[in-house]
Amino acid sequence: MVEPFPSQALSLLTCPTCGAGVSVVREETTQCAYCRHDVTVPATHREALILAEREVEADALTREAFHALGAPPSWPLRAIGGFSTGCAGAVAIVVVSFGVSIHLSTWLLNHGEAWFRVNAWDWFSGAERELLGWGSGFFLMAALFAFGVFGRRKAANLQRLHQALAARPPTRAGGPALCRQCGAPLSVPSDARGVRCAYCRTDNLVAIPEKWLASKKRFTSAVMREAKGALHVQRSELRRLRIDLAARLGIIALLATLVLGSTVRRVFEGSISTFDLRRRLSGPRELFDVISRATLLGTPTPPVPTIPVDQCASEYVLHPGQDIRCIDQACSGGWFVALRAGETLTFSPEASGSARFFSHVDSRTWTSAYGKSELWGEQIAEQQLAPSMPARFRAPLTNWYRIDLELHDVRDDISVCAKIQ
Repeated sequence: MVEPFPSQALSLLTCPTCGAGVSVVREETTQCAYCRHDVTVPATHREALILAEREVEADALTREAFHALGAPPSWPLRAIGGFSTGCAGAVAIVVVSFGVSIHLSTWLLNHGEAWFRVNAWDWFSGAERELLGWGSGFFLMAALFAFGVFGRRKAANLQRLHQALAARPPTRAGGPALCRQCGAPLSVPSDARGVRCAYCRTDNLVAIPEKWLASKKRFTSAVMREAKGALHVQRSELRRLRIDLAARLGIIALLATLVLGSTVRRVFEGSISTFDLRRRLSGPRELFDVISRATLLGTPTPPVPTIPVDQCASEYVLHPGQDIRCIDQACSGGWFVALRAGETLTFSPEASGSARFFSHVDSRTWTSAYGKSELWGEQIAEQQLAPSMPARFRAPLTNWYRIDLELHDVRDDISVCAKIQ
């Protein structure tokens, strides 16, 4: 059991009325925290307090220790530290990371239309979307493991130090905190995290909540008189933390390389799909269709026929039964086209009928649209056609579109042209 005061220490300043211990202050008089009686502070006690405060002011390491150790870790750090403990926590982090990343990447792609007026599902290739989902999953997993390691190490280590360095609570409600070493009342400025006892020169942390100190079982810690000794202990623990963290991040980086290596390679190689939106927009524009049997094989084969978008500088001839499907004198056909937001497509066939416009929907498959345009996209416009009345369509967002024609009284080849403004 620690003696109340060493023999060479000052005598305890007490209230002459109630006998309670009174905190030493720089002023000549102070007030008892319990009975509010004025108490005279001897010069020797004031000098001892000033000496203790000056010792702290002159010692940068002690001030740093008070700042670094004077408060418990933030609750998110404690929460993730506890959550990541053990195998169950590690599995949970993996599941949460990839679950969140999949939903987040889907949410971002879906909101690309509202934010940038572009169908992000078509703007990015399949490899790029895969890299976004899996890559963000590995990034989030690394971040959670990093916070988990840091939180677990820092919280557990800090709690041991806090339990060793924290001042004792007052013996009665409303009283001053007591020195952890000698039990004397402490003089604590309003914004202080730690103070040095004027009697025994022991450093005390004074801003640690009692709930935090009592949240786990008491740890046996070596008694340290100065807070800077605890700072050296914490720095040593942080070095071990960095080694542990580097090992975990190295494992995650290795797994990410194995899983994402082929995806990254496909991203740099670029897309070879017929429906590469960025490639179609960067080159000469054209309207094209795909052969019907391609739907059985996945990605459609090269498009036929192609109608170049040459601002109607020339005409393209459609042959009934070859380029468009005809039954008697009624014919139908359709073409895909890539348009930027705000662009207007003008399509001029020398025939009468109607034109329907469809906008691609990300959840629908790429099919040859022989009577299946509704399975590929959503109809967003319909117009009547005549030789003197071409079809005009303004794209609301950067996306793939399809124009379907229904023509009647077709007796010969049909001249068409297209332009984009």
